Amino acid sequence: MSYDGWIMLRVSEDDAHELEDVGNYTSNVSPMWTHALTEAMGGTRTPLSATEGWSCERAAPVLAQALAVMERDADALRALEPSNGWGDYAGALKYLGRVSALCDRFSKVDGAYLHWWV
Repeated sequence: MSYDGWIMLRVSEDDAHELEDVGNYTSNVSPMWTHALTEAMGGTRTPLSATEGWSCERAAPVLAQALAVMERDADALRALEPSNGWGDYAGALKYLGRVSALCDRFSKVDGAYLHWWV
């Protein structure tokens, strides 16, 4: 399994269009993202999939803080690397960095939001 993400633009209640393809990365590293997002959310358990439907305006500061947590806790997160070799800390950090940068880029676009296929 993997996380496939997009930045979408809600045009109306029944219509949305893709603004940017975030790409995908293995869900084997989801414990790393959950750790970082949980810290960014003040201890409330928050997996990356919980950001489904979040506006980019809402997501941008949380993701930036989660990225900082990942950098701060690098050694602890490397210990969570999957034993099957599918995914690693460096890839998880890069992917979260891309999601964070895209949300920041579209944070002022009314109707821009995160969409996940997990």
